[in-house]
Amino acid sequence: MAKAVARIKSLTGLLTWAFCATAMAAPQYTISSLSFSPLVSDPLPVSVINDQGMVATQNGPVGPGTYGGIIIDIGQPIGTKALTIEDLNNGNVAVGTADKQAFTWQGGQFQMLAGLNGANSQSAAHAVNEQGVVVGESGGRAVVWRSGQAEALGGANSSATGVNEGGVIVGNDGLSAGVWNGVGQFRQLSGGDGGAAKAVDINDTMAVAGAVLKNNTYWAARWDSEGNLTVLNTPAGTTASTANAINNNGSIVGQVSYGLLGSPVATLWEDGQVLSLKDLLVNGGNWTLQYAYDINDAGQIVGLGTVNGQQRSFLLSPVPEPSTLACLGLGLVCMAGVMQRGRRH
Repeated sequence: MAKAVARIKSLTGLLTWAFCATAMAAPQYTISSLSFSPLVSDPLPVSVINDQGMVATQNGPVGPGTYGGIIIDIGQPIGTKALTIEDLNNGNVAVGTADKQAFTWQGGQFQMLAGLNGANSQSAAHAVNEQGVVVGESGGRAVVWRSGQAEALGGANSSATGVNEGGVIVGNDGLSAGVWNGVGQFRQLSGGDGGAAKAVDINDTMAVAGAVLKNNTYWAARWDSEGNLTVLNTPAGTTASTANAINNNGSIVGQVSYGLLGSPVATLWEDGQVLSLKDLLVNGGNWTLQYAYDINDAGQIVGLGTVNGQQRSFLLSPVPEPSTLACLGLGLVCMAGVMQRGRRH
């Protein structure tokens, strides 16, 4: 009888696992428009979102800024004309470029970052971590700013594109993608044709998102912590793909293109699946989703699409799956049953 009970317990566990794995196969999202002003017909491209759900606009008619239910127009450094925000950490430190010079912004204050060739040299900031380490480029070379001081990383035609909480930096040196460790040593990542690759983001488990060159076309790719390369799956008929960001759960967002004109479709790569974000909406209506720029650890996604003929930035928020609660309940019921049978025997 004990063996029979053990078999029932094992079978119950397998059935529970199988039910939950099937039920939670694909995520679902609600969509919100990030059109900040009803008076503005042009889109405000939203390129980044932090883990608090704050987003940052690249540029726009009402000025770059962050959004958390209200607009915070961060203004511009005195004397500058063009400003782009490229990253936003959880302390609401924004980094970007103003008139070809890197900056940080926090609490209404700008700090212009001196490049490798002095205060007025050309530079760009692409990413910032929670410790305030900023990475980007200066004078055509990858650079890291620690406490506002620039340190060169790569050679000519290099750029740093991301930094994780361990201080590991990802980027590109010539046609090669790779990572710089804490002491500036570069480890090249395997590439496609001729070793060509691009790295765009790195998470805290050392997984890297980017692209590799195959048959004269770049395709979205992922490298694990050991540097093993996976070219991400794409639907039939696609002519190119792009990865823009990876979160700490390993989910990657970007877009795939179809046909000679390269019409983009916002895409999620998750758990080995390639998913059109439009197909995951519960309130998609007339939306067409073209670009997915960033994803946070809560699974929220920002990007650009069209609705009713107007181009708009969007925010996708995950819908808690009823099946998740059902799985939890089923697991508890099964556990309770096993415990009661255990007491009897």
